[in-house]
Amino acid sequence: MEHVGLRFVAGYCFVTGLRFVTGLRFIAGYCVVLRVGISLGPQRRSPART
Repeated sequence: MEHVGLRFVAGYCFVTGLRFVTGLRFIAGYCVVLRVGISLGPQRRSPART
């Protein structure tokens, strides 16, 4: 009985950790895309103006 509970807790922690890491990756990727877009935006527009 105890072993099954331990297994369940370990599995739950693993799934939660996996979700957390996936969420972090998604947030990090979104921030990188946002930064690149902001940094490239003015550079693209400035040659068109001049």
